[in-house]
Amino acid sequence: MLKRAAYTLILLIAAFGGGIWSAHWFLNSTEGIDRLNFQNWTAYPNSGTQTADPYAKARNARSGMLSLGSAEGLRFYAEKTSKNNKLKLGCTYRLSGKTMPARFWTLFAVTAQNTKIPIADGLQSAFHSSQIIYEKDGAFSIIISPQASGGNWLTNRGEGEYKLIMTFYDTPMATTTGTYDVVMPTIELLSSMDACRG
Repeated sequence: MLKRAAYTLILLIAAFGGGIWSAHWFLNSTEGIDRLNFQNWTAYPNSGTQTADPYAKARNARSGMLSLGSAEGLRFYAEKTSKNNKLKLGCTYRLSGKTMPARFWTLFAVTAQNTKIPIADGLQSAFHSSQIIYEKDGAFSIIISPQASGGNWLTNRGEGEYKLIMTFYDTPMATTTGTYDVVMPTIELLSSMDACRG
């Protein structure tokens, strides 16, 4: 009798623990239901609509980020480089290339738990499209590093893994996800992992 009760207790602990862990993982990860992958970027085109899955709704509520309707824009997440390495605070990266047409876009970083990264006053912690220095062909390059850099520079001082979030407002991609030719910038690691600060 006691043996059966012990087995039952172990199964209940495993079930509850597994459920809590899986929910926590889905809320913090860019993996999930109803996602679209473009290179190393992930988007949830239905997250701001009535057809959004429960995890997408919970993820938006937990992060505090405003959900975008299908006609308003689209948010992309990147937590790895173009060579599939996890993004780490303190490393130096280059985000470069072009983006899809949009009236306006923004770029900022959050921790792996979708919380704000503490940034010292005066350091650039976010960009929007009108702040960027572009090449003649419309391409751009942003250095993401703990050390200041000329041109487009975004700081990433700290420790641990993080994500980049790029949001496009008033873009045709938001309403034609299935057929539109998606163009997203690449993310390249410039420093060795051993040389990363933090």
